[in-house]
Amino acid sequence: MCVSIVERPEIEHCWDNYREGTYSIKLTFSSDLVVELRDKEARELLVSETLAVVREMLRYRHKRRKPWNLFQ
Repeated sequence: MCVSIVERPEIEHCWDNYREGTYSIKLTFSSDLVVELRDKEARELLVSETLAVVREMLRYRHKRRKPWNLFQ
């Protein structure tokens, strides 16, 4: 089994014994990533998952309003 990131082909990790495995990597990204798990020999796609970037929700943030000015 091999795990890879679609738009980053240099990031790939394969296991010979694929009953279980662990792979850790630190990534910095600003757009969604598609991670694929493929059969090592046949290169057949087994599963694909998108890791979504969580963007700051500005519409739920309280906007600061200008203070009242009675002397204008």
